[in-house]
Amino acid sequence: MKKMSSPYIHSMCVILILICQPGFSQNEVTEGSGVRTTPVSYHLSFDDDKFFKEDIIEQSGKKSLEERKIDFPEAKFGKGIRMREIPQTPDANNMTGIDLDLVTAVIFNTHPGNQMGFNQPFIWGCGRLNGRLGGVAFWARGELPFAGPLFEQTSIGFGRKERDLLGVLVDENNKLSAYVRDARYVSHGINSDANWNPSQWNHVVFNWDWANGLQLWINGEMIASSWGEDAWFETSLPGLFHLPAAGLIFDELYLFDRPITRSEILALIRSNSPPKNESPGYSRQGPETRKIRELSGTAFNAQLPAVNPGEFIVFTEVWPEMVSDEFVPGWHVVDGRNEIAWPHPYSMFTIIPGDADFHPEKVDIQTKHSSQVNYVVMNGNLTNVTFEAATPRDTGLQRLFSVPAGNQFYFAASIKQQEGASFRVPFTEKYGTPKGFSGDINVPLSGEKRIQNLGLYHTQVHPGPDDIKAMRRLVFNASTQELDPRTTFALHAVTSRDERTFTLASVKETPQVSTQINVGAFARLNILSDAYVDAQGINSITLSIPVKTENANEAILIRVRDPGVPSRLWNQFIVGLSGYDSEFKTLQLKLDFQDLVLTDGDRLWVDIGAAGKTEILIGDPEMPAVMFVKESDVYTCVDNYAAKEIVSAQAQYGKMYEFMPWQFTRRTVSLSNPYCYGGPFDMILPALAIKRVKPDHFIANYLIRMSGPDFKDGKPRDPERMPLITLPNPNGVPEWALYMRDFNAKRHKIANWWAERQNADGQLGGGWNDDVLFLSSHQPDLPLDGNENARYLIDATHKGLEKTRYFKDGYCNIFPMDRMHIGDFISERYNSVVNNLGQAYAFERELESAWRLEDKSKTPINYFADGFKSSFNVFNWYWGNDVPQGAYVSKGLEELAEEFRRYTSVLDDYSFYRFTESNVHRDDYSPYGANNMYTYMLGGKRGTRLDAHLKLAVIWPAGGGPDLARVVLYADDDSLRVAAFSFRKEMTELVMQPCRIKDGRYRINILEDPLGNGEAGKVIWETEKDLTRFDRVKLPIPSHIPVAITLKKIISKQRPTALADLAIDIWDAEFENNSIHCVIHNLGNAPAKAIAVRLLDGDKVLDEYTIDGIAGPVDFVAKRENVVFTNVSYSGNLFISIDPENKISEILEDNNRVPVSKKGVFQKGLAPRK
Repeated sequence: MKKMSSPYIHSMCVILILICQPGFSQNEVTEGSGVRTTPVSYHLSFDDDKFFKEDIIEQSGKKSLEERKIDFPEAKFGKGIRMREIPQTPDANNMTGIDLDLVTAVIFNTHPGNQMGFNQPFIWGCGRLNGRLGGVAFWARGELPFAGPLFEQTSIGFGRKERDLLGVLVDENNKLSAYVRDARYVSHGINSDANWNPSQWNHVVFNWDWANGLQLWINGEMIASSWGEDAWFETSLPGLFHLPAAGLIFDELYLFDRPITRSEILALIRSNSPPKNESPGYSRQGPETRKIRELSGTAFNAQLPAVNPGEFIVFTEVWPEMVSDEFVPGWHVVDGRNEIAWPHPYSMFTIIPGDADFHPEKVDIQTKHSSQVNYVVMNGNLTNVTFEAATPRDTGLQRLFSVPAGNQFYFAASIKQQEGASFRVPFTEKYGTPKGFSGDINVPLSGEKRIQNLGLYHTQVHPGPDDIKAMRRLVFNASTQELDPRTTFALHAVTSRDERTFTLASVKETPQVSTQINVGAFARLNILSDAYVDAQGINSITLSIPVKTENANEAILIRVRDPGVPSRLWNQFIVGLSGYDSEFKTLQLKLDFQDLVLTDGDRLWVDIGAAGKTEILIGDPEMPAVMFVKESDVYTCVDNYAAKEIVSAQAQYGKMYEFMPWQFTRRTVSLSNPYCYGGPFDMILPALAIKRVKPDHFIANYLIRMSGPDFKDGKPRDPERMPLITLPNPNGVPEWALYMRDFNAKRHKIANWWAERQNADGQLGGGWNDDVLFLSSHQPDLPLDGNENARYLIDATHKGLEKTRYFKDGYCNIFPMDRMHIGDFISERYNSVVNNLGQAYAFERELESAWRLEDKSKTPINYFADGFKSSFNVFNWYWGNDVPQGAYVSKGLEELAEEFRRYTSVLDDYSFYRFTESNVHRDDYSPYGANNMYTYMLGGKRGTRLDAHLKLAVIWPAGGGPDLARVVLYADDDSLRVAAFSFRKEMTELVMQPCRIKDGRYRINILEDPLGNGEAGKVIWETEKDLTRFDRVKLPIPSHIPVAITLKKIISKQRPTALADLAIDIWDAEFENNSIHCVIHNLGNAPAKAIAVRLLDGDKVLDEYTIDGIAGPVDFVAKRENVVFTNVSYSGNLFISIDPENKISEILEDNNRVPVSKKGVFQKGLAPRK
């Protein structure tokens, strides 16, 4: 038997208080529990600056009050507060870092001297405001510098599309309005005709109630209302609140956890007297049950599993094996939160489409082979949502249901039993341009649908309950104790005042008076177990509770909260009740959930609510309300528990890894003393919960480590202070080669990991902007070291980006778009020309952008010269006009050995996870030291993202990789020297492709390097060869012998200043209907004349055609000709050869011959892996 706390029990005091305004009343609820009794949840008088201890900017220490230009002038009642710094008026050009969710925006913009930063106090609203029910009141006076909010409580969710929760605004016409946005992402607003009067003190009150609507008051008069006309069901948790209107004086800010009445408003106006203590609950009069049913989704009870008196219903949770859109994880739909719903909207993070806003076309939920599912529950914006399934025996997707039209938050339904099924919710309704943007765009559009949560269950009705003798029996007490601070905070943080009734379920039975608690109108009864002190595994709970409904048929919503992180719902489902009207009858229900582990004061927390009047009887000895808990040893539960517990952390970290508020404020985050739930705190709290019971959990340890003071953005703040590893070296391998191999093996492994997980459309899960270009941007040497996975992944990404038409005909086709991200779309695309040297497709795609440089009139929108410069530069490099002038000289190998050791020490298992499975958006995806490997292996410093100039000395198209360590020691126009060491067991044929040498006769040597320091010794192999830039040289590298590779010009040869470069791509010779259609390109900077195009079957010439000539694309317009061979019989040995007799001098000869393929075999622009 595990130890549980044994609380002192207080007697219950039931008080009924009626508020004088029609529509407001208080329900029966317990007092003496520590639950807040005053309606005032927070008050700022501004009479002193003590409240700044709650301000996260003050906590950060990054700006002083003087720099923030905050003062405290005389106000309505004593001192007020004023932000004297007037920021720039927000517009499309300066909003990139401002128009974010407030947590991200404040962290990103708070630093000295940032004029677009923030100065006003920002305070956590968690436990102080709730979007379902509440009020805010304040005084304000002054002239607004521009339209915007007077008060704003933002959501805790990540991203600008998650930001809005509630606020009071003054619009461009100086009119007052207010809004609440619900968890369906629907905004509920009221607009007034009242003007903001800057010359007088204005008392503003905003009331909201999810079941009734909104009220906006000014100076004691209601100026706008939707009371009784509007409603919503759930909202996201609150994040930061602030008073953003610079230049105004604010005074006496009150936050309330219920709406306040006219008389209470007048008391605030007259004497600054807030409402006094009262019963801590809240209920309402007036809202229609029908409306509540429709909003909740319980109106669709005909599709629910139903239980009758005397029956026993079991819900068995089916936790999925995988949730994704192809390879992109879809944790967001199973994380138990009302945040970051799938599909993500475009420009969710910043105003930039494609910036960390992966937009799935579907979500697939794969279950175990033996899993049985016959019940589904989901919530969110369910507009046009359908649900499909496929099984191993019937792989075709079958539609199981369509969610009925309406504004319901939940939908639950029984379905035909599916075994081992994969389920799907399709998202895409059509393709086109996202809302709010213009341009000829082709991306998936999902309409209004946003899935917050989706749960799978198997339900079954039994004639009687399981054997409960072995279970812990917890009796609901109609009396309560003083709750511990952690539970009290959680109750305030995750419930609104109308759903705060609770009962303690305890082993100890106490004498009590029976009490009937109405959970209708979703007032909810929260069932809290005694606190678990020692770790305890829990498999299931069984509820046996007396219930009476007003209607013969009712539906109840049951939710189980995550004991460690109660802001997250572990389970939520709806069950139908039939025949529970007229008198109390015992409801018997078992929930066999994904295993839990409780410890360190965790409580089981279940809540029950209904739309119609539904009473639960507690404290009756004849009909006790009981929860039976099936407990198990921790080791049998902990893996299942951790697998589910971690997903909310994974979902959040993948988006918000750069913005951890506790790193900003230096305020400790703990489970035992929380100060905020949801959003960024879900990156750390689930990890801390797991760590208590599974100390070796890798992801939990990773998240805790990255949340600490020594790391930022998932990387060490000071890599030079990281401990160094020491690799075993029994064979005396040169140290530089030993550690270089280890580091490069990890980098290649990262690329290979991602190549196996790229979606068919080229996406990787970040977004269509710089987030999918991470290999090209951060590890561009990998394709040039023969990693075909890296090359293919980059090509597939760019090919997919083309299909979106975000960047079309060489320029950014979507508007609005900021200048930086216009360039980001193709800032690294020039590398595809180098990675596919001589490929016409990549070359001509870059021509489209280079053509636009220096002539703004050629580009209809979004002209950005820096975005085109690298495209322009890569052609001048290819044509030999922009090559390095001076010699490249490497650091010494001894120094590099220390660097490589440092690099591979930093790239440990945690860092590998950071660059792979963590799934963070990938515009920051460069392992420490990775950029330098381009320089060391290719013999030239890599160019910048914009206006790059290529300086590499050599490419290694084949035979390289981690097991053949190489460092370019010296390179100029006439020579090359490379240190190398092969770890392979046999001789390796290494292919070298010099990129900066001048034409001539060269002596090529492989020499012993007995000390492994790059000094040449005895000749192992030697040859002489005529070479030009880009010619390939095959080198026989011996096994486990340090060698030096040298290339030295012995005879110079004259090279024309301009050369043609004839090319044909693998998809440019297609067979169809006994004809072969060919496209012949010239990629050079000189024209080609009398071009022979020969058709061969093996070595037999079938036909030949001569093209008169093709000009060079020096005007940055593609130059190509079409050739057709007719009356051809297909053979697997058909080839097209250009200039087969080598009569034309060219930049590159490798791109003159391709096999003929049947039409459609190859996707244009995407060469298969070699």
